[in-house]
Amino acid sequence: LDVKIKLLKHENCTLENWDRLKLYHGTREILCRAVPLEIEKMKPLDEGFVQLRLEEKIICKKLDPFVIRTYSPMDTIGGGLIIDVSNQKHSINKDTEKIIEELKIKESGDPIEILEVFLKKNSNVYPKIEQMMTYTGMSRSMVLELIEELTKKEKVVKLNNNIIHIEYFEFLKSKLIKILSKFHSENTLKLGMPKQEAGLKVDSSFKTKDIESLIELLVSDRSVKLIDNLLSLKNFTVNMSDEEVKLKNEFSKKLLSMGYMDICTINELSDNDRKKKSVIESMIGTEIEILDEEYIISKVLYDSAKEKMIEFINKNHTMTLGEFRDMINSSRKISMLILESFDKKKITKRVENKRVLY
Repeated sequence: LDVKIKLLKHENCTLENWDRLKLYHGTREILCRAVPLEIEKMKPLDEGFVQLRLEEKIICKKLDPFVIRTYSPMDTIGGGLIIDVSNQKHSINKDTEKIIEELKIKESGDPIEILEVFLKKNSNVYPKIEQMMTYTGMSRSMVLELIEELTKKEKVVKLNNNIIHIEYFEFLKSKLIKILSKFHSENTLKLGMPKQEAGLKVDSSFKTKDIESLIELLVSDRSVKLIDNLLSLKNFTVNMSDEEVKLKNEFSKKLLSMGYMDICTINELSDNDRKKKSVIESMIGTEIEILDEEYIISKVLYDSAKEKMIEFINKNHTMTLGEFRDMINSSRKISMLILESFDKKKITKRVENKRVLY
């Protein structure tokens, strides 16, 4: 417990680090150790913040009063108010000044400052509204109002269904930027890192929607850019040698010449050559589209098929696989791969055996 204690006037009313005490809270008597946070030794009539390390669990709330007595002989030496239930052990060190400032805010009772302090300390565990209610002692509606106010003041950010402090958001952003910087330095020809992989490197607990929310926020503040599924730093560009440019042009022509009647994988197009494979991977999102995580198609052909499909559905309301296949003059397999890619990108959606625009 982080508490504010005032000692009595008597001569023997002192308090030093690790003194064993008896805490009286309500009808409970609990043994604990004292850790003064402002001075090494508190003297009679001193008042200050102290952390009590309890030997038993306790049910309490903010600003509950208590009395403390020495362990032996058992003398009453002071009392005070509970300021916070802490999950971190405090002591006098380089962080003490910051801890004291936080405790002063909690003691003052300003609801918005109390909630902000809580989010500063706990954003890394993505606290739920119920935890904020328990900590602040406020109703759900009151907590939601304070979150709205903190959002307007740009003190907190909504990450999917989580509310995190702006400082923790900046930490996540800097972590992602470091991850992408390292990726670019090691993969100079790749347009970017798969967004799911990047997100999980930032925080392995992230779900897909958390990753999408984080990336959306960072794209909007121009920290990163997203091309298809690939994430890169905002100013990153692929720089190729003359030989690599020549290879890229050859691959573009090859894929375009295949039309809709033939399809291949990256390994097939590169003949499993590492250098050629790097060039092909650098084209993904600009000259190449990936279908079903394996097959690739010319982006020119892909975009052309997409435009024809949208025009057809706008006119006829729906489209079957057979109609799409006939329209682009392709095989059933390739047509299915392209349509499933449209579904994945939320351009279309499947309703029974037909496609409609998403």
